[in-house]
Amino acid sequence: VLTGSTGFYGTPRGRVDESTPAGAGPRAESAARAESAFRETVPHGTVLRLGGLYRRGRGPLQPLLRRGAPPDGPPDAALPLIHRDDAVAAILAALVHPRPASIYLAVTPPAPRRDTFYREACRRHGLAEPLFGEPLAPDPAPARRREEAAATCDVGRLRRDLLPDPAHPDWRDAVEG
Repeated sequence: VLTGSTGFYGTPRGRVDESTPAGAGPRAESAARAESAFRETVPHGTVLRLGGLYRRGRGPLQPLLRRGAPPDGPPDAALPLIHRDDAVAAILAALVHPRPASIYLAVTPPAPRRDTFYREACRRHGLAEPLFGEPLAPDPAPARRREEAAATCDVGRLRRDLLPDPAHPDWRDAVEG
């Protein structure tokens, strides 16, 4: 089992699942190269494209609390997350599954937008309203509610095979600290 990254997708729009192609940019290219090297070595292995891991004391909240501001990035990009315990459960399930799929998208949807996540985290921790850089290029899809992410993660395969009932199903756990 290779624990890959949702960085493989870059900053996608619309529905994202295991069949979504690699995105553009250095992070996506690096993730795609790692998966390719894994496939050459372990042709029948399983890749879990993990969202950002969080638990108490780790995750996207910690840099915010240290710096007092969110890291640079577009406010409307998706922030796909998965609790460390759910990621471990999915990895263990992949190791014992009789015929796991070759790729799983391992996140706990819905993935919040970056601005939604960091505004909520700032509110809960008494920090000033965060400032953000430039948004992603305009979305050609109809207008979305502000709290919706640019990408919608479809984790049907993960739920069916490896993690039917995540212990931490809500991204808001990640803002608790």
